[in-house]
Amino acid sequence: MENFNIVAKNFELKDDMKKYIEKRLSKIKRFSRHIIKTNLTFEEQRGRYRGEFIVEVVKKGVLKASSQHSDFFTVVDQLKDKMEVQLKKYEQKLKGR
Repeated sequence: MENFNIVAKNFELKDDMKKYIEKRLSKIKRFSRHIIKTNLTFEEQRGRYRGEFIVEVVKKGVLKASSQHSDFFTVVDQLKDKMEVQLKKYEQKLKGR
């Protein structure tokens, strides 16, 4: 799996934010043999951040997770947790075949 494709709307993504994203989401790399492409989109409106994490996987199509919070780093953590659950379920289904 390559690096994450990250898009920020209505705010500038600073270096510490990018490093935090890479650090937190690097844990999903253990599923890399199933992942084709990853996209992260963050948007800031009225002091709230909204994040969407889209992962293309083999044989299934697309897994999506979204989160909204006033703290950017909390959004990243929630996206990681939600996507990790989906990837674990996906892997279990593949093992069951």
